[in-house]
Formats: sequence, structure tokens, C-alpha cells
Amino acid sequence: MKMKCLTLLAISLMTGLATSVWAASSRDNRADRTVYLEATPLGIHAATLLSTPVIGAGVYLGPNWQIGVEYGSNEYKAKIANDAGTTDSKIDATYVNYGAQVRWFPGTNSFNMGLAINQRNWDVKFNTFLTPTGAPPSTPDIPVSARLKADATVPAFIIGNQWIMDFGMVVALDWLVLSAPAASSTKYTLDGATTNALSASPSDLAKAKKQGDDAGKFLNQVSGLPGILLFTIGWAF
Repeated sequence: MKMKCLTLLAISLMTGLATSVWAASSRDNRADRTVYLEATPLGIHAATLLSTPVIGAGVYLGPNWQIGVEYGSNEYKAKIANDAGTTDSKIDATYVNYGAQVRWFPGTNSFNMGLAINQRNWDVKFNTFLTPTGAPPSTPDIPVSARLKADATVPAFIIGNQWIMDFGMVVALDWLVLSAPAASSTKYTLDGATTNALSASPSDLAKAKKQGDDAGKFLNQVSGLPGILLFTIGWAF
């Protein structure tokens, strides 16, 4: 349903906005304005959806250039029942997405190409339980408290259109965002009680750390996924 709405929106923008009765073109309106504010609430793009709404601000440098910054964040909480259904695991996560971009309008009215660089960070806290390897069925689970930080630096190449109405409203659609992590890191730490409890079984400790590292790598991959059809609305002054 969301894909259908975005497709209809794209068609409307191409056929409607481009032929609206405006006294000036989008190019002329860019030349007459300096500052813009915007929000990106929709798009088939993991990083945008995870940190929606992404808020941006910046300046126009004449009719051909635009530079700006953006920021978005969200918090997520979840409870996951274990296989026996007796003990819930809890996850608290914060996702932050911020960066900068520059766009070039190569003598065009609305078509533009852009380069962006974003920092996308996960901070995840786990409170869960681990069944010791090879333990008898009556052995109690070990409480596990851990924290995972996953950071990715993501450059992107953007192709889009942007229209500015005479009264300042800005409507934009990025058709394609090509991106991948250029650098990433993960840090998975167990609290002292957890480390002591698992130290009697090095295999359990190694297993827990590997699962944490793998989860961090996966989150960084999600942060760097490309996207399509990012819709932005804003105002230029």
C-alpha cells in the first residue's frame, strides 16, 4: 500500500507540479531564496524509516547549488519470549542518523544530483537469559546484561527532483539513493556479573560475544542500504 501511494505521488509530482501556474520557475525561486527547512517522512529507505522524521536545514548558493545538514532519531523497545516461554528478554535501542549533503542543479529547473555523508549509530541494551551449554534441564538460566554499539559512516549518491513554489513551499522526491558503509565498527560488552557467570564456560562466553558482534555487523549493513522514492516537504525563505 505504501509503495502504491509513493508511486502515485511520484506521478503527480511529475505531471502536476511541473505544469502548475507559477509566475517563476523553481530555478528562479532557488535564486531568490537563501535558507530552507525540510522534513523527510516517507521513503523506501531503511535509515530514513528507522529515524523518521528526518529533519533538514541548509542554504541555496544561487540557482545551481544547495548544501545542508539533517538529523533524525528514534527509540525502540521490545520483549522477546524464550523458547520455553517462561522468561522474557528485553531490548532497548536508540538509533541516530545525522549527516550533510550537497546538491547540484546542472542548469536544470528541478532535476538534481547530490552527494551525502551520514553517520548512523545504534546503541542497544540487552537484558536476557542464557541456558548454559550442556546443562541439565533443571539448571537455571544465567541472567545476561549486555550493550551493543554499532556505528557506520555511509556516503551516498542521490538523483532527484525538487520544486519550489512562489510562496516558498518545497516539494522534493529522491528517485534513487545509492549507498553503502564506507567505515563501520561494533562494540559489544557484557557486564561484570554476566562475564563472571559465563567465565566458567569459555564456549558460552565466546558464543555470546560472537552473537553480539554479528548483530552489530548486521545493523551496520542495514544502516547502509540504498533507497528509492524519498519524499521531502519543506519551506524556503
